[in-house]
Amino acid sequence: MYTSEAKEPTARRRCFAVLLSELVILKGDRIVIERREVSQDAMERHHIALAIQSGNAPAGLRYDHMGGSDEPLLWVADAVAWAYGAGGEWRHRVGGLIELVRDADANVA
Repeated sequence: MYTSEAKEPTARRRCFAVLLSELVILKGDRIVIERREVSQDAMERHHIALAIQSGNAPAGLRYDHMGGSDEPLLWVADAVAWAYGAGGEWRHRVGGLIELVRDADANVA
């Protein structure tokens, strides 16, 4: 899980940057991204393309923006992220589902 204290869309962009760089190490080849506004999706595609060009994302990375009705596993990710963000008992309940939490703000100079 990737976290950031920044506001949207900065937090989302920071989290993507960390995710993409880790995909290079993990040799990941595909990500599914929850669809947002058309302009935000376009901006994310642009940032991903730049990351691929600079070597900060896997060269052959495939990525798709999808809605929850297109990819039901997005529901699971949303529920776990919501519970983690809610803290307290909710965070405790999903703790076993989360292997690692990365602070995307730590990479900001």
